[in-house]
Amino acid sequence: MLHSRAFTLIEVMVTVGIVVLMASLALPNLAGFKKRQSLERTALEFRNKLLEAQAFSLAPRRPDTDIIGYAFGFSRATGQYGIAKVSSRPRSAITNLTNDLQLIEVLSLPSGVSFGVPQVLVVPWVPNSSGIFEIDFLIGTRAAAEAVSGSSYLRSGTLSIPLTKDGATVTVKVSLDSGSVIIEQ
Repeated sequence: MLHSRAFTLIEVMVTVGIVVLMASLALPNLAGFKKRQSLERTALEFRNKLLEAQAFSLAPRRPDTDIIGYAFGFSRATGQYGIAKVSSRPRSAITNLTNDLQLIEVLSLPSGVSFGVPQVLVVPWVPNSSGIFEIDFLIGTRAAAEAVSGSSYLRSGTLSIPLTKDGATVTVKVSLDSGSVIIEQ
């Protein structure tokens, strides 16, 4: 008898059908995975900029004696965030994220990602008069931070800053007491 080492047409069709079925089950999960990864990457970049502002305040004092710390600010309206110097005469606030002379760096959230409603514990966090939410890291206060809430300063508690994209949310939390910054899914 002659033994063939080839596949029959039916075997090939069944194999291709199984591969197509498995691919059709995996593709919807891949889209959700990419969305979550994009949001998590944005949260990491946001957190790293917060930590960078904190590191500036912990570095040895620079020759500009007007600088008492560094601020991290973000705007829900524009999706921008950045780092600025805080000067002591009078204590300055970030007035805008486009042409403020104190700005060091400004970034924008990627397309589709937006800021949710930030809170301190369970109370809404109020932006400054320019609509910017600001966290100050002052030189000489170790890692502690202050949040500008309206016209007052919050010196204890945890700030929650949600980032959202297509219904998914990742929250960046900042402890005003210790200065620690974590990301929660």
